[in-house]
Amino acid sequence: MMPQSLGVIGGKPNSAHYFIGYVGEELIYLDPHTTQPAVEPGDSGCLPDESFHCQHPPCRMSIAELDPSIAVGFFCNTEADFNDWCQQIKKVCVHR
Repeated sequence: MMPQSLGVIGGKPNSAHYFIGYVGEELIYLDPHTTQPAVEPGDSGCLPDESFHCQHPPCRMSIAELDPSIAVGFFCNTEADFNDWCQQIKKVCVHR
């Protein structure tokens, strides 16, 4: 729910997943082992739409099945982004 979030990687024992969202008590994930060739922008600077499609659709799993060993990714492009992220983290910690 944070704009700086890049997602979460983790899963179940012997199975890695890249979590991109959730619906209720279910986590939505992609297989991080699936790759695709790099895409170069066209003359207009736009990327071809087909480069954004996955060969395998997102899957779901119950949050109760999630192994507690996970990595959370964030990217702050500016100092203002970082300050905003810090404030959001403080709010989450206070409400728990």
